[in-house]
Amino acid sequence: MGSGKTTVGQALASRLGWSYIDNDDLVEESVGVTKASLVEAQGAAGLRAAEAQALRLAIRRPGPLVAGVAAGVVLDPDDAAPLEDPPDDV
Repeated sequence: MGSGKTTVGQALASRLGWSYIDNDDLVEESVGVTKASLVEAQGAAGLRAAEAQALRLAIRRPGPLVAGVAAGVVLDPDDAAPLEDPPDDV
C-alpha cells in the first residue's frame, strides 16, 4: 500500500487513452463489500482471496484497460500465471 500503483496506473491509462480500474473497486465488485469491511470480517486471508478474485475479474474485463491490482498477487503462482499467459478469449 502507498507505493503509487493507483497514481501510476491512472497516469498510464490517461496517456494511452484507456480506462483505469482500481483494485479497491474490483475487490468491492467481486465480493460486494469494501476492503475495510472485508478485513474486519475475514482478516488478511479473506482480503488476499478477494484480491485474487479481483485479479481474475480484471483479466476478464474487455480492454484495452489498465488495472491496478494488489501487488501481492504475484506471490501466488495460481494468481501470477494468468498475468504471464492470459486467456485466449480476452
